[in-house]
Order: sequence, then structure tokens, then C-alpha cells
Amino acid sequence: KGKFQITVTMTSGESSVDVKVHYGSYSYKWFYVSNAGESEVDSLEGEVFSGTIVVNASDSYFGESSWKITIKAVG
Repeated sequence: KGKFQITVTMTSGESSVDVKVHYGSYSYKWFYVSNAGESEVDSLEGEVFSGTIVVNASDSYFGESSWKITIKAVG
């Protein structure tokens, strides 16, 4: 539990995707990146549920893209 920074980067491809990050019992944040080389970064705060953070692509994602997701504690 605490502050953490999540970065979602599209490393290659052409298909955008919504990425839903669950980090608590009822806490989540949507990330959306549409072009290769771009990132969305957000600092979140909360209790990590069962010691994990779960990342899911939306059901509408049918593309051929690569993604990098990093999570680091910031406080």
C-alpha cells in the first residue's frame, strides 16, 4: 500500500488499446495509448489488493501491437 507510478508504453504496432489496471479491491485506472512510442504515466495511491496489480486489455482489442508496462513504488 502506498504511492506507485504506472507507465504504459506502446512499443510497436498500430492498434491502440485501453488497458485497465486494478490495484485494489475496487480501485482501477484506465490507460489509453494510440501510437507507437507514446506513453501514459500516472501516479496512483492505494492499497494493492492481495499484493498484486492486475493489468487487462479491453475486450475490444484485436490488434497486433506490443506494450511495456512498468510499475514502481514512489513513496
